[in-house]
Amino acid sequence: MRFPTSKRTAAAVAALLALTSPISADDSSQITTTEKSNITNAKSTIFGSSFSATCGCTLLSIYSFFGESEVFYSGSSTYASETQGQFWSQTLWTTPKCVFVPRTAKDVAKGVFIATLCRSEFGVRGGGHMVVPGYASTNDGILFGLSNFTSISLSADKTSVFVGPGLRWGQVYTFLQSEGLYVLGGRVAHVGVPGLLLGGGLNFFSNKYGFAMDNVKSYEVVLADATIVTASPTEHEDLFWALHGGANNFGIVTKFELKTHLINKMYAGFATFTGEANFEKFYSAIANFTNSGYDAKGAGLVPVTGWAPNSPPLGYHVFTHEGSDSNPAIFQEFDQITYDTADFAIRDPPVISQMLDDAGLMSATRHAFRVQASIASYEALKIADNTFFEYCNNLASLGITSMTFVGLVAQPIQNTTIEVAANNGAGGNSFGLSANDNYIWYVINLNWDDPAEDGPINTWLENMGNAMSKAFHDQNLVGNNGREFVYMNDAQAGQDAFASYGDAERQRLIEIRQQYDPDGKVFGKNGLCKGGFKLPV
Repeated sequence: MRFPTSKRTAAAVAALLALTSPISADDSSQITTTEKSNITNAKSTIFGSSFSATCGCTLLSIYSFFGESEVFYSGSSTYASETQGQFWSQTLWTTPKCVFVPRTAKDVAKGVFIATLCRSEFGVRGGGHMVVPGYASTNDGILFGLSNFTSISLSADKTSVFVGPGLRWGQVYTFLQSEGLYVLGGRVAHVGVPGLLLGGGLNFFSNKYGFAMDNVKSYEVVLADATIVTASPTEHEDLFWALHGGANNFGIVTKFELKTHLINKMYAGFATFTGEANFEKFYSAIANFTNSGYDAKGAGLVPVTGWAPNSPPLGYHVFTHEGSDSNPAIFQEFDQITYDTADFAIRDPPVISQMLDDAGLMSATRHAFRVQASIASYEALKIADNTFFEYCNNLASLGITSMTFVGLVAQPIQNTTIEVAANNGAGGNSFGLSANDNYIWYVINLNWDDPAEDGPINTWLENMGNAMSKAFHDQNLVGNNGREFVYMNDAQAGQDAFASYGDAERQRLIEIRQQYDPDGKVFGKNGLCKGGFKLPV
């Protein structure tokens, strides 16, 4: 940590002395009235009636001098790591005024109090995998880096695991493996914990156990007024429900309690193929799997149609099945495909997530996602395929040359996944999805290297998604009562995720946000915390 240069040295020293005694890094209690008063006095002494990120960074530096959290500025290796190294894509790199790295929930609460006091914009980063620029970071404001929140522990009866938001899913799975336990989390090892859980969360075994968010038993949350609360089925029940899909509109989650499952083995692996005849079989098998109603065991399918320059279309898919059955009947239709490579075996749960990390399909330096949705049908899958290759094959004519790989991931969403939410302890989640249909959520993921092509590539991606969506609507293939769902964890900037939620669910979220953050002044659309998908004002 170093302090920013200031001409008001005497005032700063006086503020430091005032803060020495009452502030401690203790996450077992709230910020006291005395602590708030001393921070407010320090702000008044140094900055008077002015407000800025410099104000916030300075007060955080003063606070951190007497605690265990730290503040970093441009030019330090930690600043570079927190603003670049922790992010998956270079499109997410930003230049905050400072980086605040708290260690406790109380540190976070003081950070929120100081940012609010100084009216400083701030961003919050967990694992750094949110692919929309600016949604987990900030330019010129304060970046809250949750890198230190890596605690993980089991409850005494091992039915729950308490997980910090600085962890990635590979770390969580590895910790649980020695106990023969598993949780519903991300499918790729390097994906971070908090964003996935707050946006929904797709897992290999969602067909049986639901979205990852429907396996959260409680949240520790720092609210807009800097208080720390627990949201659970018995405390702050409305907030507990809202955090099931409500993203970062309500506060900063500093701890998740997750339901554990007795799963220590899975049949898992992946295969590749080429050839038009194989793709026809592929899409038919995807539709039949999704419409099967199978939930006797957790079973997952991650099917990818891939495009790369000067290469034939590539088919790629992952199978996962709970337990040690080496030939699950639910996947037998896929046996009709002639594979170029295949690697399936009984594996420990952490292995397949790491294999996906290591696959190298997304090894470029820049990334973007977009999501579209349809009912699960062969016809819809073919529309998606035709639109995908029409646009990919037109890239060269647009002068886009640095694209290394484009994937179309046809994610199965079974109605059995949706039905689990009814028993999640919150009375359902906030998505408002109809369980009368099965769906495919198509993620178009892009990988390229030239920053000069960011604009044209994102426009191209938006146009592809819109064309796909129009075709689904024209052919009455959307389902969900005609409301195409936008899954925020895979959405592109400009897609309005909350507009696709159920009307009643969205209104309830707004009312709860109004209760915990009136008018969204801190975490709302026009609030200080700018990142993430925001509820309407």
